[in-house]
Amino acid sequence: MRAIPSRLLRRLAPAIFGCAAIILTAPIAGAGTLKITSTPSGATVEIDGVVAGITPYETSLPRGYFKKPSTVFGARLEHAMVARISKDGYSTAEVDLTSGPMRYITLNGKYHGDYWLLKSHEIHVDLHSIAHAFTGTVKTNLGGAAPVALRPELPAEEVVRTASPAVVLLKSSHGFGTGFFLRRQA
Repeated sequence: MRAIPSRLLRRLAPAIFGCAAIILTAPIAGAGTLKITSTPSGATVEIDGVVAGITPYETSLPRGYFKKPSTVFGARLEHAMVARISKDGYSTAEVDLTSGPMRYITLNGKYHGDYWLLKSHEIHVDLHSIAHAFTGTVKTNLGGAAPVALRPELPAEEVVRTASPAVVLLKSSHGFGTGFFLRRQA
């Protein structure tokens, strides 16, 4: 084999290093943007229980969060993500942002763990006024007496404001849900 002349190497060096720089920085350039909006705007956005900002909310995330990672070294989302969008006077919305888990298996058949993918680049949530969400009356019959119509003594906003500290978000590896605590008043 013949050695490459040094003057040829000097001419090719910028091109070789330029190509290497493009290859090494390609995953960095492959970022995506997640945008969360709401009607009305100005709602608080919590992602996995951490306040991230207010709507309209926008953040840059690695490309591997939106589509299958192309290499083992690429960024990938290793857990499910839930967003909670809330605003005073409006019902709260919870959105499952991800689908998964999916198994990451390379072409040679080696398993490299599970990953999740964000469902969309843009999420929009319509929040409903509490006054419109909690309306109506309850009718009951007390021990054979005439029917009684029960109406709320407090405005709906006040009922929700009073009850909201008792509402909890329950998370597990199988999913999530909500619940509340009850206690007898003394």
